Amino acid sequence: MNEQSLNLDSQKVDETFFTVKLPEQVGLSDQLWHLSKLYTLGIALSYTYVHTPFKCPRSYNVGYFETVIEKSKSILNKFTSINSSSTDKLIEFIGLDKHELNISDQQFELCNIVEINIDEILKDDKINSTSDLKKCIEYFGLYSKEKIYSFVTKGIYKFESKIEQIVRSANLDDSTIKKLKLPEKYWKAKEKFSGKFSIDNSKVKITLHIRKGDRTCINLNGKLVSVFASSIKVIDSTDYRDELKQSLMDTTKAYNLIQEIFNKYGEEYFSVQVLSDGYQRTFFTIIWAMVRGKIKLNLNDLKQLHKTKKALSKEFNDFLRFSNISLVVGESKQNLFQSIHAIVCADILIITSGGFAYWVHNFFRKSNQPSLIINLNSCDNKVVNKISKFL
Repeated sequence: MNEQSLNLDSQKVDETFFTVKLPEQVGLSDQLWHLSKLYTLGIALSYTYVHTPFKCPRSYNVGYFETVIEKSKSILNKFTSINSSSTDKLIEFIGLDKHELNISDQQFELCNIVEINIDEILKDDKINSTSDLKKCIEYFGLYSKEKIYSFVTKGIYKFESKIEQIVRSANLDDSTIKKLKLPEKYWKAKEKFSGKFSIDNSKVKITLHIRKGDRTCINLNGKLVSVFASSIKVIDSTDYRDELKQSLMDTTKAYNLIQEIFNKYGEEYFSVQVLSDGYQRTFFTIIWAMVRGKIKLNLNDLKQLHKTKKALSKEFNDFLRFSNISLVVGESKQNLFQSIHAIVCADILIITSGGFAYWVHNFFRKSNQPSLIINLNSCDNKVVNKISKFL
């Protein structure tokens, strides 16, 4: 055996592999955020990343039957190996179905998957550095010669500051995620979808994302039905007016901003896509909560709910007054893919609430393509003036 072979063998012995098992009960942006944090954490420990394809049913399953199907799938998946994990079209669309090293690669067939409950470990006040964390993790793998540590979490939001502290102790930061080359993966994946999503590159591309489905308040005969993420509540009070006003204001405010931009610079210089999940998830959440006995609505409330649904379906029609604005409203796989591509391609991204558009843009936008992210709730004349740089 020559010296080069010996060096390769020693490298293999010393190399420690890790993968990330992402929570499926959250949306795509939350999954990407978790991936960035846990990937950076593993790199800070000098581990080598092995990719596990993941699924994101939360981002486009909103109907009753889809929910039942996904619940059934999750039960069945408990009896399958992590090595045989498959991916869905969404993950394939964004290019995260494969990486340089994959959990399904032949070289990892005999590896033991050692699950590391990151949530439980980070609860320990004594874990404050890479050496502390490494000792704790590797204790669980003492009796496994060939292994891959699988970082498992239900949600690391409350441990964000501790993760950042540990990462900083290794002289790293959030920019470490660039090693995953997410923009390159995204655009490589687009070769499979060429021609399906047309973008006018001759104009300044504005993408406006208005989140509605799980950030909405509905007025039903003086009651406020408030939907926030997976939680829902009914408020029998006149104190709901401000909350309801804020819920309806985003669309009007967004329309006014677009009109202001057109008046200032000229409509002909822009190509605009208005994106929204719409209210399908809102009404499903309300009905599902009522069926389960979580909220009580009478017959008059249900009649009003039906009328409100019809009225809200027309909420975005004002945007169609402009010939250079296209609408993508509602939740479906096709709309989701189109929305993601519009967000990634945006020169100017206007966001309202939630992190979906913000994180998708930041993770997949090419680093050599400048862009401007505008928060609708904090936009002023100084921000609007920055648009001139793109003309």
